Amino acid sequence: MGSVLTPVLIAVVVLSVVVVFIWTYGTTHSRMWSAQLIEEPAVSGPMAAACDDLRRSLAHVAPPLSDHPAHVVASMAAQDAAVATMIARDREIGQETLAGDPPALDWLADWEALLRARHEAERTLLGSQGDRQVTVVLPTVDGYPITGRMADALPACAVPRALLELPRPRE
Repeated sequence: MGSVLTPVLIAVVVLSVVVVFIWTYGTTHSRMWSAQLIEEPAVSGPMAAACDDLRRSLAHVAPPLSDHPAHVVASMAAQDAAVATMIARDREIGQETLAGDPPALDWLADWEALLRARHEAERTLLGSQGDRQVTVVLPTVDGYPITGRMADALPACAVPRALLELPRPRE
């Protein structure tokens, strides 16, 4: 009888280990995914409202007068000012409240990184004399563009396309 119990006991132990592994992996993975989403209403609500205001502001930014680098950069600077206003408004939520929903701090840092990337494109454009194609080079985190991470964190506030391309004059 002891020889029959040994294989059954081994099977139960192996099955238990597998179940515990799957449960641990699943709950850890689930926590990691939800940790990327800004969920606190005291944070997500004001951030979404500021983002709506950003979109409205961007809609009112005048397109450049021409393709001349100085005109394009002036239009980009107006867009950048709207983004900086949104970031400042979001920071007014308060460091302690933002820290209570950690992805909010990463989200704001990503917006600031986007502004730095735009400023670099502006500097390159001004130095190019219009001779070469200039683009906004998006930073990545672990190979994932920050714009995707930003949209994951606060789906109501995906980065407007106007911020990812150089503005063009109206024809």
